[in-house]
Amino acid sequence: MLNHFEREDEALEAFRLAGDKGSVRARIEMGNILLKRNFTEGVRLFNSLGAYGLWKIAQCYRYERNTTQDFGAANHYYLQAVAASQSEDLKYPELFFDAADFAVFYAYSQPDPEIFKVVIASAIDRFVEAGNFHLGPAYLKAAEVSLDGVALFPELVTNLNFTDEFRRNAIKIAFREGHVAKAISFAEKNKLPLAGKTAAEGAQIAILMGYAEQIDRYFGV
Repeated sequence: MLNHFEREDEALEAFRLAGDKGSVRARIEMGNILLKRNFTEGVRLFNSLGAYGLWKIAQCYRYERNTTQDFGAANHYYLQAVAASQSEDLKYPELFFDAADFAVFYAYSQPDPEIFKVVIASAIDRFVEAGNFHLGPAYLKAAEVSLDGVALFPELVTNLNFTDEFRRNAIKIAFREGHVAKAISFAEKNKLPLAGKTAAEGAQIAILMGYAEQIDRYFGV
């Protein structure tokens, strides 16, 4: 409440007390105030918060929040955040999705085609990781980026991430995760038909597609 009413000095002290008692949320809110007042001090605090804190620092440099825009620094902190997350029990699928989204942007800013290929492949890996942490639409984003990458550099098809098989599998997983309409739309638009490897899987997909069409008609989609 103190923070809401812009009584920052009092809010900062309250957050500090709560943080000392173990509240991570309080330390995050304290860091947000510090970033505005003294960016270096805010970065120091967020550095102590592991993957989440590193992610927030990356966003500051990416979106020019309380500091000058610096894509190199943003890339550095995104990579650190992803690496830190690997060793933490609590995962943030949004972190992987955002890191992947930035990697795509970063790849297209690179004049060297070889750097582009490496970064865009890593972006796809991050999208898949976000999907593995139950952010289903990330699989479709991985398929989309894969398609765009191979359209620019056809030789990328030698990399697993850039094959039709990879894209079909990504669409199928998104489909099974419940993103049926989006998966069907993406598959049809890009001529990547959904099909099961076994008769039972194919029958299951056909049934779900039928349900999806009924739902679309019901809602007038």
